[in-house]
Amino acid sequence: MDLPARTVQKKSESDSYAILLYKLRELGVFRNMTESDYGIDFEIELVINNIMSGRYFKAQVKSADGITIRKDDVPTVGGVKQSTLAYWCELSQLSHVLAFAVDLSSEEIYVSLPLFWQSSTLIDGTSRSKTIEFVPSKHIPAGRLVDITRQLAMAPSARDEMQAFQYAVKYFRNFIQMRYDVHQYDAGGIMPEPVTFDTFLRVSSVLTFPHVQIPGYAPGYFNTNYWSKKGGSLEDGVMNIHARSAIGAILPELIKRLRIFKMRILDGWYYWESRNRSLLALAYDTPLPADESEATLDAWEEQYDKVARRPSLGLSMYIQKKKEEQEEEKRQRVERARDRKSRSA
Repeated sequence: MDLPARTVQKKSESDSYAILLYKLRELGVFRNMTESDYGIDFEIELVINNIMSGRYFKAQVKSADGITIRKDDVPTVGGVKQSTLAYWCELSQLSHVLAFAVDLSSEEIYVSLPLFWQSSTLIDGTSRSKTIEFVPSKHIPAGRLVDITRQLAMAPSARDEMQAFQYAVKYFRNFIQMRYDVHQYDAGGIMPEPVTFDTFLRVSSVLTFPHVQIPGYAPGYFNTNYWSKKGGSLEDGVMNIHARSAIGAILPELIKRLRIFKMRILDGWYYWESRNRSLLALAYDTPLPADESEATLDAWEEQYDKVARRPSLGLSMYIQKKKEEQEEEKRQRVERARDRKSRSA
């Protein structure tokens, strides 16, 4: 009597799941979702200090067969459908989606960054499958995979990041003016714009996560009360001297991150044109400093209207240009395929 034989693919999947579940067992509770087969294998609820956190993320598992390590040491996996990328983007509105790649021979596990931004930049409306990237092993210290994965899973959601980006660019000129004001007024006086300062801290908390780049970072750093207490009284407000310290430490990193988010949105122009054109327009139209040096920020304080230059092309022209570039790339790809076919004939 013949019985079903297990395919190589099924064995690879089974082995990958077993390795992942064992090596990440301290991460939390794994709930199997492979029966749906829509690009998600597990839903994982984080357990922190043996307490169920209520925080969860979704995971896609790839086995060694598809892993390629690039020359820059970045692990990649190809063959991801555009529909899967779009699905990950939708899921990411509420919870992170992370991908894991498992090398079956070494049992090494690679983890991706939350997939929303990577997926949204890869969607281009074609039928071509795409390649996703994972964090290089050299960036994950030995024995820290669980900690790094937990940190990635607890990062602000894509929705939180988008909202923070919109607030940050909307009030960016106010932030620049605030930097100027706290240096003009008496160091021991109370800063004149507490609402702007509070907004600055809140958006920075989201956009600069995980905050390791912030000089002097400590718990409570992004709470106004933390800076008010330095002056001795919560009721009095934040003293200019302490606001200077906060702005000096946080603003350069915020600017750096704003440029990154702006480029992510522009790189994902195809996705955002239909999903949220107003966000695409905001990212496109908003000028940001090219660097975070004191000289550059001073120039933006003194001559904002002169140095904050908007793009010469309108958004519609920019999108049209990107579509033309996409068509040209497609034409060249077809020509290369035709040439290869003719040479092999």
